Amino acid sequence: MESMRNCKNYLCALFLAILCSCAAAEDKPNQIIGYSKNNISFSMPSNWKVTEDVGENSSRHIFVESPGTAMVMVNTYAKENAPSFKEYVVTITDRANKKFWLGLGSISNGKISEFKSSLNGREVTVFKNEYVAKIFGLSVPHVSEFYCFESESYIAYVSSQAATEDLPMVSSGFNLVLSTFSWNQPH
Repeated sequence: MESMRNCKNYLCALFLAILCSCAAAEDKPNQIIGYSKNNISFSMPSNWKVTEDVGENSSRHIFVESPGTAMVMVNTYAKENAPSFKEYVVTITDRANKKFWLGLGSISNGKISEFKSSLNGREVTVFKNEYVAKIFGLSVPHVSEFYCFESESYIAYVSSQAATEDLPMVSSGFNLVLSTFSWNQPH
């Protein structure tokens, strides 16, 4: 009986910690920092940070996180080994009822749409995935957007992800990363 009560208390504390960690912090768009490493550079709000940057440009993974749960992910490929943009998006979003946290949560596949947008004065194709993350029975709608950047030899697929309700607080950070993303192609 005592161990059951301790287990319930632990689960309640864990649930509260998860809820608190899900709160988004606003971007600080007036305070900008730059990131540049191995021929890729971009700017981001000063309260965001690169939490991972591994590999080389032919197979590289960069994760940028906001103070909340929003994130930007960059995956690069050599052009000759890269999946098509649509294949990449379908592979990343193929998570029908994937379970996580010992089965206490799941992520739906959601709905993928394709549209044209303007980025730095040029028209680009964007894929958008709207899905739901369920945690302890609580449904949290999320949005991911996917962009493609090409250099002479490489392709970078850049995606943003956030809870739908957090988008107003993090969209300027996403736009900053996307609008400043560049390859510094060695000659």
